[in-house]
Amino acid sequence: MVNKDNLIKIDEVGLNRILSKHFNDGFIIITADRSEITDKAERIKRYKQLKIDITNAGYPHIPVYGGYKETNPETQEKYDSTSFEYGFLIPNQKSFSGKTKDSDELIDLGKKLAAKYDQESFLYKPMGNNNESYWIDANGNVTQKFKGLTINDMTQEFFTK
Repeated sequence: MVNKDNLIKIDEVGLNRILSKHFNDGFIIITADRSEITDKAERIKRYKQLKIDITNAGYPHIPVYGGYKETNPETQEKYDSTSFEYGFLIPNQKSFSGKTKDSDELIDLGKKLAAKYDQESFLYKPMGNNNESYWIDANGNVTQKFKGLTINDMTQEFFTK
């Protein structure tokens, strides 16, 4: 999926440092993966296009590997197994300026990308030191609210590495 030669390995301490830096500014995490897409070439193509879309929108991005349990579209029940997928953490900053933007712009980007890549939702951490995060769907509806952000804990509703 990702050229591993171009990745910088970070441990939990490094990831916590990155998240701490962006925690007060806010961020979204989104992927282009879908569990039913089993063709590796298609998954790579979607990942690369998502990266281009984020860059073209003027946002920096941090590649992440995460997962969650997808919903069966017919029964609306969660699948038993976790889907592992490559995605991006998108800080609430534009053009690497370090300046935060209006949260509505970041949410609008998340909605646009979720719709384009047929995602049930994306993770949104709003600006501020509030410890709440949200799943937001492509229509902008909050589908779930939760407290805290846990790293590398696969028992959580969403985890990321």
